[in-house]
Amino acid sequence: NELSVGPEQFDHVEREFDEQESLAALSKLSEAQLDVLALYGSGELSMREIAELIGEPEPTVYSRYRTAIDDVMRDLRRSAAVGRRSSSMP
Repeated sequence: NELSVGPEQFDHVEREFDEQESLAALSKLSEAQLDVLALYGSGELSMREIAELIGEPEPTVYSRYRTAIDDVMRDLRRSAAVGRRSSSMP
């Protein structure tokens, strides 16, 4: 009884791994960072509108957004590097 594994199954696993890694990286952000990321990511509000909505200065909102993006990208790069190292081990 051999299992037939086609490219579509590998694509699914790869997408799920990426999603899991992304969720893990996002889970490390503060609630304030997540709020700004979600509000700005919706594409419906400007940074100025978000600042007014949450009652923070606009530079603070920009800073939270930039820091959140930087933190998530750093975590994803780290995860990718660890994955490459472990897949190259004998």
